[in-house]
Amino acid sequence: MTRYDSHSSPELLAAQSLYDEINGRALEVEAAKQLPADLASKINDAGLYRMAIPKVYGGPERTLAHCCVPTKPLLMRTGRSAGAA
Repeated sequence: MTRYDSHSSPELLAAQSLYDEINGRALEVEAAKQLPADLASKINDAGLYRMAIPKVYGGPERTLAHCCVPTKPLLMRTGRSAGAA
């Protein structure tokens, strides 16, 4: 089994590059009750939607734990910006 290095994964690096924008737009997302199309497109382009897709289908086949590493900080930051506890 290959050890997963969350500090250098492409998904984590991509997620980190989106933190400030997602953080800055959290209230907009909350008010609209959906992601704006341009932000959803950036998340898609970063590969965050397809992390768990099996390699046989062209995906990186990350485990659930691997998927949580880059997305947890995004969710935590967005939640705090939108006033979540």
